[in-house]
Amino acid sequence: DVADGDRPSIVVTTNILGDVVGEVVGDLADVEVVMPLGADPHDFAPSAKQAEAMENADLLVVNGAGFEEGMDGVIDSTTIFVFADSIELLEGAAHDHEDEATHEDDHGAADPHVWTDPARMIVGVRGLGAALAAVEGIDREALGARLDGYIGKLEALDADIATALDAVPADDRVLVTNHEVFGYFADRYGFEVVGAV
Repeated sequence: DVADGDRPSIVVTTNILGDVVGEVVGDLADVEVVMPLGADPHDFAPSAKQAEAMENADLLVVNGAGFEEGMDGVIDSTTIFVFADSIELLEGAAHDHEDEATHEDDHGAADPHVWTDPARMIVGVRGLGAALAAVEGIDREALGARLDGYIGKLEALDADIATALDAVPADDRVLVTNHEVFGYFADRYGFEVVGAV
């Protein structure tokens, strides 16, 4: 076993991807998540210590697609993996923010909420696995086994969701949500998002 101080450092911007990275790497690397639970990723700005950790990480993992707007000035690293870049993105939806026009321009046309579709997450996790395998000091064989195990969990989740939704007739597959985050879920499982409250 490698001593804690000798393990590679992986810094992740969001807690959702922090969970994903933590599942994939386990104790093969030290994982630090910048954004706390409940923080608004569009407005969150890291502390000076967090910004330094992001800059010095062996790998910085970000969601991308404009999701971490408050961190744009800090996300500048040669050792970066942008999760959204490995996934076929959907067109973005408008968000409920005070300056809607500016926010939509910041996001561009891409919907950054990729984690609601397990199949797309599998594609992203494979890309993540390749980026992690390139980090010096990570046991690639152990990483491969963990990666396969996590992808198996995502495949099982996808099948479980599809089975659970079999009872919902195609004509009844409509969603009204409190925030536009279920575009990928709707695309995967044949739902129509009719609006956000």
